[in-house]
Amino acid sequence: MKILGTNEGRYASDRTYIAEITVGELAKVANKAGFRDDEELQKLKPGQEYPLGEGYDFRRDIVQAAARMEAAYTEFVKAVPTMQRFVGLVAQQKAAVDAAGEG
Repeated sequence: MKILGTNEGRYASDRTYIAEITVGELAKVANKAGFRDDEELQKLKPGQEYPLGEGYDFRRDIVQAAARMEAAYTEFVKAVPTMQRFVGLVAQQKAAVDAAGEG
């Protein structure tokens, strides 16, 4: 994508860009980069509006996934002492069985 110019609105939030973007770039942003998904993008005409802001929110998914991973890690850390005790008990049981078999 190449920014060709800007259009300043009455308010700071009204700033818009005049840009040159390929169909492939637009397809990726619109989550339509799969085979034949970009057919509708190929048909866009000058002046036609495209609801880019309504595209898929990848950032939201990434933030939610990171939060879930952090929560899972916190739960894992809480479980570590129990897992260590269990491993110790299994080792003790095996040692007891091995000792009984030798005697």
